[in-house]
Amino acid sequence: MSLSRRDSLALMRTGRNLGVDPISFVALTELESNTNPNIWGGDDGKYHGLIQFGPGARQETGLVPTGNMTIEEQLPYVEKYFAGRGFEPGKHGVTEMYRTVLVGNPFQSGTDSNNTNSDRAAVRMMPGGDLYERARKKLEMGLGQRIDPGNLSMTTGEPLGGGPKPQDSYLAEEVEDKSKPRFAASRPFFTALRTFGNILGF
Repeated sequence: MSLSRRDSLALMRTGRNLGVDPISFVALTELESNTNPNIWGGDDGKYHGLIQFGPGARQETGLVPTGNMTIEEQLPYVEKYFAGRGFEPGKHGVTEMYRTVLVGNPFQSGTDSNNTNSDRAAVRMMPGGDLYERARKKLEMGLGQRIDPGNLSMTTGEPLGGGPKPQDSYLAEEVEDKSKPRFAASRPFFTALRTFGNILGF
């Protein structure tokens, strides 16, 4: 499933909210659902959506899949699931993120009926892993621009912690503040306009 710019920014925001590399978060959704909020799968086709919510997880989060949902609409349920299962942003990293999805909590590794091991699969979601690269390319297509993971300061698979978030990246700023209007003019244009305004005193 291809991503729109809006989808891509929403996914990256959720990754940030979870305190992990946003690309790693999208790598998780790639493994679970091909980043499709409306897909059914897993054992007996009982699992649904971006992180393949099981029946209990759907009840726990209030997710009722009665029709097609957008990625952006489903992401609050994803965040609610993580919060309810003891995943702590800034304390837990990519390994704990995938444990929370596969096993149901961040503290225990496990292997599912398809022989997918939480900790081995998590490595694939970190920089250098095949799922990480797949997610990065998918996000770049959706955003219509190249992502420099090094510029986002989130490339180790470890939790982000409480450090400062990057403000020098236009992409990072857009991810941080979804209320900002998306202007067609370039950032240099606005920088020049701000400078001109400062000179004139307004």
